[in-house]
Amino acid sequence: MKTVGFFAAGHAVIGHLDRVLEARVKYCPPFYPSQGLDAVAGWGYKPSSKRAMAYAAKHNLPYWALEDGFLRSIGLGVHGHLEHSFIVDPVGVYYDATKPSLLENLIIHAPQDTDSLERANRCIEMLRQARLSKYNLAPDVSVFSQKAKSAVLVVDQTYGDTSVRLGMASATQFEEMLKAAIHDNPGAEVLVKVHPDVLAGKKKGYLHELAKVYSCRLVAQEVNPWSLFERVSDVYVVTSQLGFEALLAGKRVHCFGIPFYAGWGLTQDRQQCDRRQQPRSLQQLFFAAYLQYCRYINPYTGERCAFEDTVALLSLQKQHLERLRGTWLLPKNQRTFLPRLNRVLGLAANIRIASDGVSGCADKPALVNSYWLQDKSQASRVIKVQALDLFSVGPYKGVGYGLSNGIEVVNELLNKSELLGLLNQYDLLSYEQDAASGLYTVYRRYLQQQISETYTCFFQFPKDRKILLVVEDREQLSAEDELVLLNLIREANPTAYIIYARKDWNADKFAICPLPSVCDRGLAYDDILPFIQWVDEVHTHSSLIGFKALVLSVPVVTYSDAFYAGWGLTEDNMLSIKRARCLTLEELVYMLLIKYVTYHDPDTGDVINFETAHLLAQRYAHYPYGLTLASRIKRVIRSIFLNT
Repeated sequence: MKTVGFFAAGHAVIGHLDRVLEARVKYCPPFYPSQGLDAVAGWGYKPSSKRAMAYAAKHNLPYWALEDGFLRSIGLGVHGHLEHSFIVDPVGVYYDATKPSLLENLIIHAPQDTDSLERANRCIEMLRQARLSKYNLAPDVSVFSQKAKSAVLVVDQTYGDTSVRLGMASATQFEEMLKAAIHDNPGAEVLVKVHPDVLAGKKKGYLHELAKVYSCRLVAQEVNPWSLFERVSDVYVVTSQLGFEALLAGKRVHCFGIPFYAGWGLTQDRQQCDRRQQPRSLQQLFFAAYLQYCRYINPYTGERCAFEDTVALLSLQKQHLERLRGTWLLPKNQRTFLPRLNRVLGLAANIRIASDGVSGCADKPALVNSYWLQDKSQASRVIKVQALDLFSVGPYKGVGYGLSNGIEVVNELLNKSELLGLLNQYDLLSYEQDAASGLYTVYRRYLQQQISETYTCFFQFPKDRKILLVVEDREQLSAEDELVLLNLIREANPTAYIIYARKDWNADKFAICPLPSVCDRGLAYDDILPFIQWVDEVHTHSSLIGFKALVLSVPVVTYSDAFYAGWGLTEDNMLSIKRARCLTLEELVYMLLIKYVTYHDPDTGDVINFETAHLLAQRYAHYPYGLTLASRIKRVIRSIFLNT
């Protein structure tokens, strides 16, 4: 394996750099001789990489230019959002038109076989449907006036951007571009799109003042580029990547510099590149740029992945943001939940404290979307954020959060929840049916691993009696209700050995608790899951342990409207709402784990998919106190450098 040196201290905080480079990485501090290097890496052609490039030239070593990939992240890099893709170019860099790059060579030798082109078509369609761009925090909004019959888009860039200079352009080309857009499209609305870094106040652009001079419409707010593409016929760029995304959207693109996608017969070019003589199809360009040139990584696990995996994860994160975008009111008596809710709801949600008129239980956060709020005492949309202990190791306790539509009253919430509607009405697609079987196997294996550890039971079970485990972790259940439930179970099972388990976060594994008169044994527990291996049946109101017991093939008896009750999988008592159909256990598991629950990375708070959550949970099982010391130090350094 090659050893690659880097000279900028900031590169040390790039997550999983060794896997991105597929090499050992070595930091080379100033004034310290560096030996045993096979290559030197730096961030593109930025000033911070000058020392690395000089060292590579002096010692006759290859220089590897690193850059953000074309699908970078949800938010901006300057805000510390983790990268989902990288570019590693040992030849040049894609935005430097003055000399060849690896991307240019890949395009020249682009594949022509049917399989590659069909995959490119599928991936382009995935990108269109997901409406993803390099950054994906911006909402889908319309910025067009109602009177405009047609519109064109002019794309600004950050002032002094290296890609502008190396793309054979300057401020002159930006002014020429704006004038051409106005001249070529009389009567059309001309929109000038500002770069996200300019909106964030980090940098300035070329066209901000010129747009005012020529009376153009300045798109000064964040907006998804795909929303702009839907209404424009032409897109004018200098070297912006937005031009290639416009090609993917089927728009006519005019280039005033020489970006990587110019010169192949797909764009209207004002400049020529002599090295680019062969026409290439959109599929060939996409295959070279997105499927060969970019390297994709899951930033939460550090595992390399495919383009399709990255699109799926970013799409999930974007859907979560859009679902909860808006201003939410939090009852004043629940303000202590604000830090947690900020992480769970995401960057697009604005949570405000409501002083009065919005009620909620003191221990259950209720959020009201003020956009749908008719008055402060009546809300048409309320959600409940509730932790589901699907992964019971380390920081992954409560990694899944169910967001349910309904009123913040437990019984009504259960009846009107989004999950119940999903289970009653949603039919899995064919590919989801196939995935459901595999998902059930994966989750069952995970639970089996959790109970396979050596636990010593501190009492003997009678061998001639059925062992019933009664689990209750609902704080709302009163002592009187406990006794009613236990009497009901004893009447139905007079000879059974009944163990009553009550949730206690301070319990060490299992501990003896006060014994109700109708039980044979009382337990206090922190995690009751390992105890399931010793029982014949699980009885519960609505504990999540009932769901896990079903997955582990343990019979379950319910005494309320638990979400897993009534589908033909459990023996049900006191079920107030009749289910519309029966479900297989595989369908129930898939709809809960994939379609309903939202998972959050315990370190960043970012939304992650089930596969990522499952892999992290397995890792935390080996590190019960979370990350290793080295990983913790690296995360602290990263947060300092990126101001997160």
